[in-house]
Amino acid sequence: LFNSKAATGEELYSDSELTIFDNKAYYKKQELYNGIKQLLALIENEETPECPVSYTFLYHPLSLIGNYYSYERSEFGLIACGNSMQSEINTIDLVTKEKVGIQDVFTEASILTALKKDSWIINKAQQVDLDINSLNNLDDIFSFIESLGVSTDKSSFAVLQKESNTPKFLVRLIGYRQNPVDKVILGLALDKQDKKNTQNFRFGIGEFDSGVFPKK
Repeated sequence: LFNSKAATGEELYSDSELTIFDNKAYYKKQELYNGIKQLLALIENEETPECPVSYTFLYHPLSLIGNYYSYERSEFGLIACGNSMQSEINTIDLVTKEKVGIQDVFTEASILTALKKDSWIINKAQQVDLDINSLNNLDDIFSFIESLGVSTDKSSFAVLQKESNTPKFLVRLIGYRQNPVDKVILGLALDKQDKKNTQNFRFGIGEFDSGVFPKK
């Protein structure tokens, strides 16, 4: 059921351009997402006397580095007389509002090196007798991850923190295996792209609570 009091939401983060609530976010007063509007639209389009809608849309901020904002989007509840559950991690450019890939924020060379050294990927490659050196680019590695039944893409990442005493950042690449409950989380140490859009690291994973990462 719709709760009008919840529509205002709790403010989690605010600066001169970006304001993030627990159910919506705005950049330069332009809406990035709004879980309440989604719920109202869902009720209008899907609810019937036989099949009421009892559904929740959640948005959790994960990290913000320059213009690149990562968040967890989850939805679950009763719809069409059945239960539904979905979850995903998105990273967007606040200026364009478009999804961006991990290679837009960090150097492709460092991503490729880190993924080839990841113990989970090495183990899975050995299980299928795959020469990991045959994965020559990011498309190859992401295709291999997908072939293992893990749903992810290049925008499904968030920044944990800057690594101490090095220029690298600690990053998490997140995938979902069959359902939102079963996750694969890869930890990578990456080199940041040297451009204006990545200059300011404002917050990382764990600053705010989420379904994937608990608050520090």
